Amino acid sequence: SNPGGFDYESWLFQHRLRATGYVTKGDNHLLESGSLLYVVDRVRQAIRDRMLAAMENKPFAGVLVALVMGDQSGVAPEQWTVFLKTGTNHLVAISGMHVTWMAGMAFFVVRRVWGRFPRAVMWLPSPKAAAWAGFIAASVYTALAGFAIPTQRAWVMTSVLMLAVMLGRRALSSRTLAVALLAVLIYDPFSALSPGFWLSFAAVAAIFFAMQQRVDMNGMWWKWGRVQWVVTIGLVPIMLVLFQRLSLIAPIANLFAVPWVSFITVPLALIGGVLVWLVPPLGSAVLWLAHATFEWHWYPLTWLAELSWSVWSQHAPLLWTIWPALIGVVLLLSPRGLPARSMGAIMMLPMLLNRPPQPVDGEALITLLDVGQGLSVVVRTSNHTLLFDAGPKVGENFDSGESVVIPFMRAVGRTRIDRFIVSHGDADHIGGAPSVLALMPVGDVLSSVPEKIPKAAALMCTEEHNWKWDGVTLQIFRPGADMVAATENDASCVLRIEAGGYVAILPADIEKRAESVLVARHRLALDADLLVAPHHGSSTSSTTEFINAVSPVAVLFPIGYLNRYRFPKSEVVARYRENGVRMYDTAHSGALTARLSRAGISDIEAERQRIKRFWHSP
Repeated sequence: SNPGGFDYESWLFQHRLRATGYVTKGDNHLLESGSLLYVVDRVRQAIRDRMLAAMENKPFAGVLVALVMGDQSGVAPEQWTVFLKTGTNHLVAISGMHVTWMAGMAFFVVRRVWGRFPRAVMWLPSPKAAAWAGFIAASVYTALAGFAIPTQRAWVMTSVLMLAVMLGRRALSSRTLAVALLAVLIYDPFSALSPGFWLSFAAVAAIFFAMQQRVDMNGMWWKWGRVQWVVTIGLVPIMLVLFQRLSLIAPIANLFAVPWVSFITVPLALIGGVLVWLVPPLGSAVLWLAHATFEWHWYPLTWLAELSWSVWSQHAPLLWTIWPALIGVVLLLSPRGLPARSMGAIMMLPMLLNRPPQPVDGEALITLLDVGQGLSVVVRTSNHTLLFDAGPKVGENFDSGESVVIPFMRAVGRTRIDRFIVSHGDADHIGGAPSVLALMPVGDVLSSVPEKIPKAAALMCTEEHNWKWDGVTLQIFRPGADMVAATENDASCVLRIEAGGYVAILPADIEKRAESVLVARHRLALDADLLVAPHHGSSTSSTTEFINAVSPVAVLFPIGYLNRYRFPKSEVVARYRENGVRMYDTAHSGALTARLSRAGISDIEAERQRIKRFWHSP
């Protein structure tokens, strides 16, 4: 749980998941079920397998599967990067536009064909037959997508429109949107926790508001190009609140990507997905053609994504700036004749320009990030930022540098790291470093293992590194530098921070030998108010001698929830308790932030307490 970070517990709660686990190798067998959703998922799995087999080794096979059935697991990370930078990521899933397109095509074809049979028309008028066809097509496509939230909204809206045709009534766009909103919330009240819910309805509402009841609505720009501009402006506040970034080239990218993918790639992929069952060689050929059409449009998308100004990234908007920004959006999307329409742009400026509160001179904000079983600390002064370690990288799915450190930096309004210290080479400290170096400007890098960070031209940290930022003194200790046969843990860089006469110590993973050397060399300098527990509270560290020398007011344990090492060890906790030290840990508190100033240490702020939600574990 970190400022600016992804709320995984919210995602689990929204999807009704009460626990997570692993499927291990052993005597596993498939459980059968007769439920409709199970049958639908089995069909989706079969379609996915056949499509992937037909497009073996094709780079965009996973993208085509996502377009046909909403399964995004095969989309490569580098492909996601391009989609996000160009604002075309909505195309990867079965979007509302695709559902509406399927219904519209079915409606158009059946209406034209049905009218050629007089007896059929006498039994059921062409518009009503076409409406039934549109409803069935939208339902089948929504089922293929696994009833994802954007498709739920599109399916409900399409159903309302088709129902209006069946009943011979005119459906107002605002009423249709309201009915769809109500139906989605009745079906799944927790869908409001999903960013897709807000993006879907906000985009459609912006289009309805800006495009309906206007004069001079002819021409390709009005019917297609202007929609991209409207959606981009309409979603600015929501995108910055949810993601702290906005694609500046999205209107251009979507201008050609949406019609190309929706009217060329998707139909071919759907036809290929059907034919690969009936006539496998023909289906494979059609899927190959669909893949080729997507690949053709990928080159301009990649070029746009590589532009240095393609994405606007910033801090999370301050709460008071959101309401003026929303009013500004309404003004900008209003008809041209509205007086002071251009004031909308001015009303959006506070959201873009106001930074979160920053430390004053002589003050340091120290944040121990919640990276699970690992370590990452951000130290902020009024004009400088230091990162001490970057947490772990766990497999292919979690990189704390990309998932925790960078979102936190954006959330607090920092766009640069002036100094990056990698204490040592353990994976739970250095794992996120490559992502940090790739995603954010970094001044210089110090480490006890500079050879493990070749791309950054890292320097060896030494006790000669002693500097001052904005009235805050920072100093490095290396107790293991001269130790015989020092372990990598004992060779860690140790950081001392002093602001307003008060001190914090970040000792990384040093153990008993290094603690003893540190006390012998720097006993007076070790007297501190805040301590990040050495080696996560391992029994190999936090000796009585070290705790007495530091004599901290508070100690912070960087640990993972239910970690297999069972840190912090009970005997270590007992030692701190005997000295009357206040104890906090990231597993139960989330990120921990302390303010070091002339007033001492302020109350340590726990992220789980700051953003307490009823779905969070107590």
